[in-house]
Order: sequence, then structure tokens, then C-alpha cells
Amino acid sequence: MQSLNVNVSAEHAQDQLAVDILQDLSSSAFISILNASADCIKIIGTDGALEFMNVNGQCAMEIDDFSSVENQAWCTLWPRESQALIDHAVQRANLGEISRIEAYCPTAKGQPRWWEVTVSPIMDSLGRVSRILSVSRDITDQYKRQERLRENEAMLQDLSNSQAAMLETMSTAASVAERQPDRRLNNSFSMIAGLLGVQSGKAQSDETRAALHVASTRVDAIAKVHEQLALLETANEVNLAEYLPGLLGQLREVFSARTVQLSANVVPKTVTHETAVSLGMIITELFANIASRSLNQDSKIDLSFEAAEEGGVLTLLDNGASAASQPAARDASQVSGAMISTHVKQLGATFLQEPCQPKGMRTQIRF
Repeated sequence: MQSLNVNVSAEHAQDQLAVDILQDLSSSAFISILNASADCIKIIGTDGALEFMNVNGQCAMEIDDFSSVENQAWCTLWPRESQALIDHAVQRANLGEISRIEAYCPTAKGQPRWWEVTVSPIMDSLGRVSRILSVSRDITDQYKRQERLRENEAMLQDLSNSQAAMLETMSTAASVAERQPDRRLNNSFSMIAGLLGVQSGKAQSDETRAALHVASTRVDAIAKVHEQLALLETANEVNLAEYLPGLLGQLREVFSARTVQLSANVVPKTVTHETAVSLGMIITELFANIASRSLNQDSKIDLSFEAAEEGGVLTLLDNGASAASQPAARDASQVSGAMISTHVKQLGATFLQEPCQPKGMRTQIRF
């Protein structure tokens, strides 16, 4: 048998060792060793014609009789969309180069299969390419698992986005609706939060789990707005001095920020239920943004309200992590989340957020 030398890269040192051992063996011994491999091994001519396929390869490809494909162009065994990739790998092997590719190729009987394929040149004793070696590993199970994960992640992300949009719609509708008992609305929020929690448990990536957890927490927080309003048991008007401090305390529980020091200086002011909902939604989003800036045991949040004849000024001050990346004052449209901008518009208010020194943010809503 002709002496063989397969030019392989460093990570294929084991393959090189195997070929070195085979150099002095007879053709029958060589073929026996190839047939012992669990992978699909093929010997291909420099013209791309298939000369040999080991027994396990024929089984994997469901080829009952090798003579039915012998001397055929190897690329013709692949689907049309993969043939250019295979041709290119053969051309590279003829140049003495190695290719590693992943591609889809069904079996001879039509069963779907995905393969990891290494294509290497076989050199003769003079260093010339005499044949081409292809080793194909069936990665169908691995591919299907990854595909299921991708589909699952995409489904969860789409569902999370759709529920976030639904949540914003519900919040807007609730703020303009006539004041009614909030039990049904709270039940809806609880159902969404529970569903998001279940989805978070099923998520495979840390990013998706984190996004779903944030969404679930914010749903809980919005529910607290309506829960706090229901506790006041007022028909159409709400006293901010009774409403806002209690809401701030409930948000601290929702965002697991029990160590945060809260202070509220809210003068009595009666507003409509619609205005109270919008103010509550804005404070909820601001609290969520503050919580995202790494609250700790030294964190403080101060809420104050100064009444005017037809409205007032609400100020939220925190000493959270420095927002160095956002040094300039911002209006509602520049703050993350569309909910703040939506409710500022509903109030006909002005919104200003600016960094404090040495750290933290000051937010004012004038309505």
C-alpha cells in the first residue's frame, strides 16, 4: 500500500498519530481500522470522486450498497445548498489545507442529519496530495437541542415583549378609566406576574431569565399602585399625603430593597384618581430605575411634594450609584421605558431628571 501522510493541525494530533501507525500496514488492516471508527470516514480522489466509505459511515448514511455511490462526485451526495461548501473544502484539501464545516445532509433514505465534517489532504511520500480524507461526525442530536433552545428563547422573548406591551396598555387604560374596585385589575396583574415567573424558570439563558424577572417585578410594582389606591377607599379623589408614602413603602418590598432608607414629605393635596394613577406609575418606574443602579444598605430615597393652586411639584431624590454615563439633564423621552413618557403626557406635566453631586439623581415632575 502507498505510504500515507495526513497533514493535520495541532488539535488533530491524535488523527496524525493514527495515520502514522497506518503507514506501514497493509490495505486490509488499514480498511479494518477505518471500519472500526464510529464516524463516517471517506476517502475521496483529488477530483472529488468518492472512493471509499467505512461500514459505520454507510450505516449512518443509510447506504445499503456502496457501489451505488462509488466514484460519484462526493458533493452530489449533499443537498444543493451545501454543494458549494463541499466543493470548496475539496479545493482547499487539494491545496494542502484543512477545512472543518457543519452542514445538513439527509441520509440516502431521507432521514434528516446534521454533520460536523473535517476534510484533510492525504500526502504521498513526496509531499503531494494524493487523496482526500473526510471524517463526518453526526451532530443531529446536538443540533436539535440547540435549535429547541433557540426556539424556546425566541418564544420567551416574544412573549415577554408582548406581555410588556399588554401591561402598558392595561396601565394606560386603568389610568383613564372611571374609578372602580381594583380587584379584577389586580388579579390580572397577578396572573401576568405568575406567568412571567413560570417562564423565567423555563428560560435557558441568564439574559432571558433576568429580563423575565425584571418584567415580573415591574408587574408586581404596578399592581401595588392599584392596591394602594384601593386601600384608601375613596371614590374619585385621592389625597397624595395618604397615598404616596404608602406606595413608596410597598415598592421597597417589591424591589427587595428593605435596607433602603425612605423619607417622604408630602403635603396634603387632593387629586383625581386618574392623576394619582399616573403619578404612581411614574414613581414605580423611577423606583425600578433606581433599584437597577445597585441599591445597598446606605441607599436613600427622598420623596417630596409641594402643592400649587392647580397642581404641584413632585421631587424624587436618591443617592444611588453615580450615573456618570448620563451626566446631562434629561426629559421624559430620554429616560428608559416608555411608561414614564406616556404618563407625563397624560398629566400634561413637565419632567426633568439630572445627576446630583457626588452621586445619585434628582427627578422633578411639575403638573
